[in-house]
Amino acid sequence: MNRSLSCCNTPVGATEMRKANAGTKPIPSALGFARGMRILFIEDDLHLGESVKSALSYQGYAVDWEQRGGNALSLMKAEQYDLLL
Repeated sequence: MNRSLSCCNTPVGATEMRKANAGTKPIPSALGFARGMRILFIEDDLHLGESVKSALSYQGYAVDWEQRGGNALSLMKAEQYDLLL
């Protein structure tokens, strides 16, 4: 099973996405207050997790990514998050 993202039927992995975004500037947030929000991102798929965490971090969010639900529960108890994904 191919676990990479695709665009126009061409697989795009995290490495290709980083290369494509190299030298670009973050898109201004429509919600300026959202910058710096702490997000706990829970995703077990490695490629999707890397891509989403990279994109959110690039936009100025503080992202903790956890692949296991039990570990995510521990983080939620120990830390203060603005958003859980």
